[in-house]
Amino acid sequence: SMFRKGRRLFSTAAISLIVIAGLHTMGHFTSPEPGSEMAALEATMNATRIDLGAGMKPSIGDILSSLSLLMTISLVGFAALMLAIASAGSARMVRIATVVTTAIVGSMVVLFGIYQVLPPFMTFFITELILASAIAGRTPDDVGEGRSA
Repeated sequence: SMFRKGRRLFSTAAISLIVIAGLHTMGHFTSPEPGSEMAALEATMNATRIDLGAGMKPSIGDILSSLSLLMTISLVGFAALMLAIASAGSARMVRIATVVTTAIVGSMVVLFGIYQVLPPFMTFFITELILASAIAGRTPDDVGEGRSA
């Protein structure tokens, strides 16, 4: 089970990423107030097109939307891989995946901190704390085998 001892926090972090993906998607589909600066900016982005060749001429809004939805797909996929590892992976694989995931999520925290985007900064920071706790709380008994150097 993905929630057995030694895997709970890793699995909790994966579920956290799914929640973040859901919140992100809700934000993606939220429209700005009519007449606001954001609505005007969105209209300008949707009206501005770039010729990318091969008959493709997306608007800046189309490009932003595709990248935004890519974040949703990527987070859900990443979380699914984490849950698969937690469910079927060896203790060593879970440890390695926890360290790698901590580095990836930590990079996201840094990214959103630099660009001062508070919602993803805070949600990824919380996930990072969960992952750091998973690393700090590991004992040989938790994972069913001794630590490897």
